[in-house]
Amino acid sequence: MKYNLIKKTSCDDPVLCSHNIIEKLESKLNCKLHADKKNDMVNGSLSIYHSNLEHQITIDFYDKNEEPNSKHATIFKKLNDIPTESEIKKIV
Repeated sequence: MKYNLIKKTSCDDPVLCSHNIIEKLESKLNCKLHADKKNDMVNGSLSIYHSNLEHQITIDFYDKNEEPNSKHATIFKKLNDIPTESEIKKIV
């Protein structure tokens, strides 16, 4: 399930901003959206485009389990309960 969100905000440090958004989502949704090392298990991916007055956030939750292969080194694991767009908007 893929969500594209717009958050009306600005930031001075995109790295810190991204880290804070990832941390909020992962803790409140009990999921993993980024890999720290090879062979980590992740439930989806996240990308954030930081502009002056808004952030474009794309979250993609995996729809099936998948072992590491030639395309990726991480383990993809589908969440039992994929959050809704409204649940995600409340967090970010």
